[in-house]
Amino acid sequence: MAHQPTPKELETVSPRGRAADSKVGKILGTNTKMEKLPNGREVINSGCTMAPSKRSRIVNVCEWATAACIATCVLWFAGRRAGAKMRQCARNVTALWFYWRERFYARYDRELTNQERRAAAAGVESYNRPNVASDLNHDRIVAKHPLTTFYDYTAGFLRMIDYLLGRLPPNYHLTFSVKESTPFEHVREVISRGGNVAVVVDTYYW
Repeated sequence: MAHQPTPKELETVSPRGRAADSKVGKILGTNTKMEKLPNGREVINSGCTMAPSKRSRIVNVCEWATAACIATCVLWFAGRRAGAKMRQCARNVTALWFYWRERFYARYDRELTNQERRAAAAGVESYNRPNVASDLNHDRIVAKHPLTTFYDYTAGFLRMIDYLLGRLPPNYHLTFSVKESTPFEHVREVISRGGNVAVVVDTYYW
């Protein structure tokens, strides 16, 4: 489980928190996949990309990560993220979230508010993926922005069930991510409740 700072920890901002804040240009960004819009719909889409699993070297942001998904994570070994500069950007965002949680969410909130304003001015929808390469609970941001549609993947079975039971914000869409350690009973349960399931397959990559 990722570290949750105590109220006392939040009162004092560590030098590491301030250093991380100075290194993060923006919390939200985009990529080629996120820019592929649904047919017939115009949206402004963004996402928050951290360093997956333990790649930040300070915290594990993927609680249910397995050896296989860590070794082959497409969000670390493919596309622009395979470059040193983009990897460091993801590490910086992770460090800000870890060392200065309140500042992280304040910046997230401000950037998303600006996105919603741009979307309203353009007459399009606002979308956001809080966990591009992580599996964390960002419900505080989701609940604060009903004008944005949020979407995520999670390997957490109980969190997925909470979503299917309507316990998460209504503007949040969640897909269950299956990996080699996922019990088939969990997959069956999610599907039987009408949930979406994403499965990685072994095939050629073109």
